[in-house]
Amino acid sequence: MKKTSFSIVIAGNMNPAIHHPAWYAAGDLPWFAEEARQSDSDDVLLVTVQASRFKTSNYVIQCTQGVWQITTTSSDATVQGRAVELAASTFARLHETPVTAFGLNAEYRGELSASATDLTRAAGLLKAPPNSGFRAFSFSEKIESIEVSDVRLVRVLNLMVTADQQPAVIQSNLDHRIELPEGASHFELGELLREAVNSLAMVDSRAQDMLNPSA
Repeated sequence: MKKTSFSIVIAGNMNPAIHHPAWYAAGDLPWFAEEARQSDSDDVLLVTVQASRFKTSNYVIQCTQGVWQITTTSSDATVQGRAVELAASTFARLHETPVTAFGLNAEYRGELSASATDLTRAAGLLKAPPNSGFRAFSFSEKIESIEVSDVRLVRVLNLMVTADQQPAVIQSNLDHRIELPEGASHFELGELLREAVNSLAMVDSRAQDMLNPSA
């Protein structure tokens, strides 16, 4: 089983024009500052007040007026972990940006057994309806609400499985709605992101239960 892509999506009131490689090159993460400096001009696909998008050797960063997103298609755990570090650093610098929610998205690929027994087992792990055909189905589940430094995170896990191809594909979205105490307006997004990442182990475990771990 491989986690073949990972992304972080942050919803709020964004200013896309800020998100140019030069802004990141002046940031406080030396490893990404170097990536941003080395980003070819051809990879700066768009930087306007409505939307921005650029690519480095490991990441694609894009921003609209409502959403900021970082994506990597590397299966390297270090590269995926650094995406969280970069998101936290970005919004520490943009600490006055209103943020209302964020999501952690992952895609897993691996071999599913062709036997009906194993496909039934996979569907059961997702609580899929019996008439789903076990070929392509989705499932949404509210996991929990937790408190992190007086901020409530309401978590919802969405999983979609496509088993009519090999390797099979599992797409997960771990959504977090941010609820602030009355009168509060500021919080440390990096702290919330790091806490949320701890839940990815649960998502990884579910994916591993459905995919052949040796694939």
